[in-house]
Amino acid sequence: MLALLLALVVPSDTLLVDVQLVGVDHVVVEAILTQPDSVLLLPAADVHQLLGLPPPTSQWLTVAALKRSFPPLSVEWMPRALLVVIRDDLLALPASRQTRDALINQARGGSPFSQIASGPFLALTTDGLGRTLVDGGYNWRGQISLTARHSSTRGAAWTLSLAPVPSVFVSYSGGHSMRDAVSARIAKGPLWLQPVWSAADHRLQTDGLLSVGWVKLFASTRKTFLLSIQGRGADLQLGRSAGVWASRVSIGPIPASPFGPLGIP
Repeated sequence: MLALLLALVVPSDTLLVDVQLVGVDHVVVEAILTQPDSVLLLPAADVHQLLGLPPPTSQWLTVAALKRSFPPLSVEWMPRALLVVIRDDLLALPASRQTRDALINQARGGSPFSQIASGPFLALTTDGLGRTLVDGGYNWRGQISLTARHSSTRGAAWTLSLAPVPSVFVSYSGGHSMRDAVSARIAKGPLWLQPVWSAADHRLQTDGLLSVGWVKLFASTRKTFLLSIQGRGADLQLGRSAGVWASRVSIGPIPASPFGPLGIP
């Protein structure tokens, strides 16, 4: 209410300000800088949409009010750059959690093409030794993708990927210097599975992850397992791979990966 009164009765300047949520997205808004106390008023609706918050009850939002509403946030107003930088290292905002969850879901069971628009794609890579790599193919809505590549050192290879639903991703690959292989990633609720079949040795290998709250258990037919207990700002892990036990303790806002194996390179 105070911010709205300031905008109505106090002389002000209109500015175009870039509001950035680090690691998520940004939005350019038409803000008001009041005079003479230089209070920055941001359009609350635009900022709430960026942060993933419900529609606001007021028209304007100040930097100080945003800090009071979410103490874990780091909010910095840079007048010379006309920039507001919001850091959410503890994932207090819905938009931050949604971005983090989308990355995790893609790693567990999603298609790597799910965020790519439909259409053909092509890339050419060269280096100072005269080697070349050509990648090309077609992606349709992230559900069907055909990729072909030709390397001057490894020959030709191709991959057909299918993602009929967000929780299932299947790929079939082959090539001049590689045997045919079929892999899949399936994510349903707390369970994640990744079976891989290779024509080279006619073996089926499977990795799996079970997540229940803060506790996650990874196991593999490669005789590997990893138990992760993820708390708020601290993680504890215990695993075994290739007959060797290992443990890991980590502290900080970045969670440890629950996917094994755990070891010292």
